[in-house]
Amino acid sequence: MQKLFKKIAETAVAGAILINITSTPYFVKLPQNFRKIETPITLTIIATGYASLPHQTDDTPFITASNKPVQDGIIAANFLDFGTKIRFPELFGDKVFVVEDRMNKRFNKAYPHRVDIWFDNNQQAKKFGVKKTAIEILG
Repeated sequence: MQKLFKKIAETAVAGAILINITSTPYFVKLPQNFRKIETPITLTIIATGYASLPHQTDDTPFITASNKPVQDGIIAANFLDFGTKIRFPELFGDKVFVVEDRMNKRFNKAYPHRVDIWFDNNQQAKKFGVKKTAIEILG
């Protein structure tokens, strides 16, 4: 596993790469020097939407797991570190999102590479639905 991520880091520095690990039953642990990588790493993931409702979050629906208030551009992901910046080029173009929240642990095994995008209201989250899409993890 360490060799895989060393190779990813070396390849990412050299140029763009595509990694599709949606069916892989393990979590992505990014290399220590990941923040220095200038070329985005692309993954195919499942994206869903959520809103600040207690049944979709916890008893503090307007505070993220990283203790920041919810706002546009916040996402929840269990396989990426807090503060990781990503883009959804197919869905949102160049808009940058930041991992500041976590998903329920029940998603860890069933959908290990899933992200939840925060929406201002439940109607927007439902309208977004479930999408298989590429993300770019920015260095």
